[in-house]
Amino acid sequence: PIVGFASVAAEVERVASMFVDGEPTVFDEVARWVSDDLGYVVAIEHARVKRSGSEGFVPMDLRVTTIFRRESDGWRVCVRHADRVTGPPTPTG
Repeated sequence: PIVGFASVAAEVERVASMFVDGEPTVFDEVARWVSDDLGYVVAIEHARVKRSGSEGFVPMDLRVTTIFRRESDGWRVCVRHADRVTGPPTPTG
C-alpha cells in the first residue's frame, strides 16, 4: 500500500509514464452503495492503451473499487483500488 499524497502522486506519475495513448474507457458497473457520508462503486473498466515503446493498442481490463466520503464541500475519492481482470473478456453493454 502507498500512503500519503506525495507517495501516491509519485506512483501515479510512474504508472502513467508507461502509457503514451489510449482510447475511451467503457465502464461496466457491478455494484453501487451509498449512505449519508460514504459510498462505493465497483466496476470493470475496459480500455485499449498503447504502452511506451509499443506500436499498437492492447486491451486493458481492470476491476476497480472506488470509495467516496462526503466532506463539507462535496464528495471526495478516499480509496481507489484496481487490479487486472485475468478471466475471459465479457461483452460490454
